[in-house]
Amino acid sequence: MKTFNSKIDLWFIVLMTGVILYSAYQATASFYSQPITFWASVIFGGILPVSFLAHTRYTIRPEALVIYCGIFRWKLAFNSNSQLTIEPSKTMLSSPALSLKRIKVQIDNRSIIISPSNTDKFSRALTAAISDLKN
Repeated sequence: MKTFNSKIDLWFIVLMTGVILYSAYQATASFYSQPITFWASVIFGGILPVSFLAHTRYTIRPEALVIYCGIFRWKLAFNSNSQLTIEPSKTMLSSPALSLKRIKVQIDNRSIIISPSNTDKFSRALTAAISDLKN
């Protein structure tokens, strides 16, 4: 089992810091008058962004690639007959990638966009995991 952290771009850190600061302002302003707004600000503007920054990683298990992004999780299972494609991607679509230096990982008919901190090591490890199942 190998785990790779997500590469994090500076623009993403700046954006998340802005979201957290604005949410802290909203939470403070609504603490007594609007408790629902307070809790929404704390959860969606504080806890979620921090969890994305702290817990976005990609784990290669013997028979699956498991992607963690904050409270979310994706699992792409593979077997000895799986077809793997890894290619660079410049898509801006929402994905568990904290950088614009992204790769598209396709295993059989499922694909996901991610941004491991070391794409070469990640690609080699995932390819090796699938190859090991064939042996």
